[in-house]
Amino acid sequence: MSGHFNADWLDLREPVDLAARSVPLQKHLASILASLSAEECVIHDLGAGTGANLRALAPILGGMQRWFLLDHDAQLLKLASERLVDWCIESGGEVREARAGLSLATENWTAEVSMIQQDLSSTLSEGMSRADLVTGAALLDLVSAKWLEQLADSSGGAVLYFPLNYNGSMQFRPALEADSKITELFNRHQSGNKGFGPALGGQAPRRSREILTSYGFECRLDESPWHLSIEEERLQQELLKGIANAASELSDAPGQVDGWLAQRMASLDRGQSHLIIGHEDILAVPKGYLP
Repeated sequence: MSGHFNADWLDLREPVDLAARSVPLQKHLASILASLSAEECVIHDLGAGTGANLRALAPILGGMQRWFLLDHDAQLLKLASERLVDWCIESGGEVREARAGLSLATENWTAEVSMIQQDLSSTLSEGMSRADLVTGAALLDLVSAKWLEQLADSSGGAVLYFPLNYNGSMQFRPALEADSKITELFNRHQSGNKGFGPALGGQAPRRSREILTSYGFECRLDESPWHLSIEEERLQQELLKGIANAASELSDAPGQVDGWLAQRMASLDRGQSHLIIGHEDILAVPKGYLP
């Protein structure tokens, strides 16, 4: 697993991500942004993919919003534009083309949306310092401490909200003897370079809080685990294969990894597989903003 994801994987995880997000933190976020009394809330979404973060947040934030969706993958941004149009219309809203991208409008919120292709591993958006909110879903476990320090230093006092960061915890049912070894190998792999330098990996929530606090932010974290049952069979299949592929790259006993994956897939075929994948959401704001 790296920082580059295809649309099929993002589609599989979007409904699970949406269910896992911390409702209390989202309510705090909406309250904080509402207190800014700005006519329009300016939002930079880093690693935006197909626009799932906007779809999750826009109805919660309400009001007038100005979104900049940033991603290195032009094809994902094209899909984001298409899917945002379909989603807005299905939600009873109206869509029109705007000079800078799309204009989405519903009864409770409006959003001007621009798609920006940018390699975030080297240079952050020059306009980020003018943002009210900087966000990115499932991002911080992929980035390095140095990258996050750069973000904190250049955020210009914006609120930071990063949901769905992997925290190193995986629980499998039914349990297998090799589960702990596979988890250890996977977590070692996740701390490798995902395009941003040595990744925070499963330490992302803890290390992110330490880093952001050192830059003068007040931080709140809340758990947002995936609970995957047989209803998420396709997501489980892809996830288990990804875990096994990562583990096998570091294992000195690849046969053990293959055997583990075969047993896991057999449990899934029998409708007996349940996974809990630990994530945490983080909300970081300049001191004095939290209610």
